[in-house]
Amino acid sequence: MWVRVDFGSPSMVSDDEQRDRFYNHEIDGPIAHEEQDIEGEDCRALCLGQEKATIYSWTPADLDDDESSVGTCKCIESIKSITLNFNTYSGFLPQKRQRRGFRY
Repeated sequence: MWVRVDFGSPSMVSDDEQRDRFYNHEIDGPIAHEEQDIEGEDCRALCLGQEKATIYSWTPADLDDDESSVGTCKCIESIKSITLNFNTYSGFLPQKRQRRGFRY
């Protein structure tokens, strides 16, 4: 039996950002926007404002510092690779209905 999982479905991304994060996973792909010296908690909000972004990925400035809260935020269009990288996290952004041409 096959199960189809649609990551673009609005129901697949909840309002609980921390629960939906991929901890210790850095996602890479075509970058819609990138900023340095961003608080980790602000990365998702920054990427929500980017029209082409579907994923965000945050990497601390110092990968060896478990308490680091400032780093690089990447707003990514699509997944090219996923790397296990401690102290980083990534996540999907809620789907923008108008971006995909859906009408509800």
